Amino acid sequence: MRLTRRTFPLALVLFLASAACGADFWISKAKWFQIEPAVAYGNGQYLVAWSDSRNDLPRIYAARVTPDGTVLDPAGLALPISPREAVSPSVAFGSGRFFLAWQDAC
Repeated sequence: MRLTRRTFPLALVLFLASAACGADFWISKAKWFQIEPAVAYGNGQYLVAWSDSRNDLPRIYAARVTPDGTVLDPAGLALPISPREAVSPSVAFGSGRFFLAWQDAC
C-alpha cells in the first residue's frame, strides 16, 4: 500500500496494492483542502482519515474503504464535534476496532 501525503485541493488519493493494476481512486471530492492522510487496515477494510477544510475550519473526516477500492462513505464522516480546529489524525486498528486520534488547536 502506498499513501500520498501531498496537499490536494479537491481530493485525497489512496493507492492500494490490491486495487486493479494500482489504479488510483478518489476518497473525497470535497472542495478546498484535504491533507494529512492517515490509514489503518482491519476487519477486511481500511479506515482513511484526513484533515478537511470544506467548512472553513479544519475538521477530521474519515471514510471506510474496501480492499478493491470501494469507498463506503463517499461524503466522508465528520468526526469531532468541536468549535476548534481538528488536525493531524492518526489511525490504528487493534482488538477488533479502529482507533482514531487527532489534535485540537488551542
